[in-house]
Parts: sequence; C-alpha cells; structure tokens
Amino acid sequence: MAASVRGRIGQRAGDRAASSGVGVTIRPTVRVAQLDRASPSEGEGCRFDPRRGRLLISELQQLIRDRYHATDSARGAAATFLWFSEEVGELAHALGKLGRGDVDRDNLEEEFADVLAWLATLANIAEVDLTRAMRRKYIEDGGPKGTK
Repeated sequence: MAASVRGRIGQRAGDRAASSGVGVTIRPTVRVAQLDRASPSEGEGCRFDPRRGRLLISELQQLIRDRYHATDSARGAAATFLWFSEEVGELAHALGKLGRGDVDRDNLEEEFADVLAWLATLANIAEVDLTRAMRRKYIEDGGPKGTK
C-alpha cells in the first residue's frame, strides 16, 4: 500500500474493504488484534540517505509514516498516546540512571530515539507537519520570548 494512500482498517481484514479516498479500494491485511505485531507497512520505503549522516525532521516523519502508518492510524491517537507515554517513562528511567552515574549510553540513545519516533507517529496520525510546527513556533518572528 503506498504511503500516500489512506484508508480505514476494518475490524477484520477480510470483512470489509477500506476506501483510500482516491478512488482505489484496498483490502487491509492487518487484523486489529495484530496491529502492534504487524510487519512494517508496505510503501515507497525510507527516503533517508544514511550516507548524508544527518536526518531532517521531515525525513524522520516520512520514515515513520512509510514504515508504520497503516498500523498506527488504525490504532488511533488515544491508544498511540499510551504507547508514547510508556516510552517517555522508559526515557525517564534511563535519565534517572544518568543522574545516578549509572548510565547505559546505548539504552539512553534508544529511549530518546523511541520517544522521537512515537512523537512523529502521533504527529502523522494528527496530520501535523512537525517541520512546519517547529518553524512556526520556534523560528518565525524570533520564536518565543524569554527562556524555559
């Protein structure tokens, strides 16, 4: 299923077809009970070029969309936020270890990556362009006044 095609996934894959909104009917292959164990969404694949050595926010958001959007959108924002919250908790635990001088650097990096990925997932579900949101909030007109 192309990443740009959106559809609703029914209760069971074979029960009903999902309309993509572009005149194409797709039959989902994912059952609701399997959403979090499903293989990555079929799509155009990641457009990130690892040889460049950096990842733009827009590339991150597209990478997450290409790989996970079918299952994420079927799960919905509320349930996905619970997963996001769990990852924030895991990051808090890793940061606690850092504060105690008992840091596991690999785990700390993984937890930051997980939180960022789940945030991109929520933005995708809510149809929020993170690059645009960051630009509007923190760059245009000099960004917010004051300090955090």
